[in-house]
Amino acid sequence: MTLPVDSQSSTTITLEVDIRLLKHMLRQRILHISDLRCQSHDDKVRLQRLLLQAITESH
Repeated sequence: MTLPVDSQSSTTITLEVDIRLLKHMLRQRILHISDLRCQSHDDKVRLQRLLLQAITESH
């Protein structure tokens, strides 16, 4: 499943994550979308789509 890329949208997503949580997520290989904060709603939506795409492609 490949999501279409809007040619007018940015190719980067800016997000924030607490360093302690990031270390824990990397050790446990668990990512909670609620732990990631984006500067804009559009970035959050794009990140959610990318994560769903990664999950569906890995199975």
